[in-house]
Amino acid sequence: MRTNYNRLRSLRKEKHLKQNYLANLLHVSQRAYSHYENGSRQIPMDILIRLARIYTVSTDYLLGLTDIRQPYPPPDPVRTSPPQQLSPAARTDGRRSAAF
Repeated sequence: MRTNYNRLRSLRKEKHLKQNYLANLLHVSQRAYSHYENGSRQIPMDILIRLARIYTVSTDYLLGLTDIRQPYPPPDPVRTSPPQQLSPAARTDGRRSAAF
């Protein structure tokens, strides 16, 4: 299955980078990177994420799912942290914990 990754080539040329330079950054051969650009090889997820960070775009943009280049903002640590349990003394609902 050939996938069109024209945006990879466009972004690379826009930044005046060589395939060999990006291949070294990604720890792949120049030939493997060339295969990513021409769509003859699927891009592994870890490399896709690194490319998005290098170009400061979203992975959706690289994949052609959106025309918005801006990467997604980092997750809000307050919303993504697991809920913390209150100690029995800090509860305000009037319940007391049973003493064993």
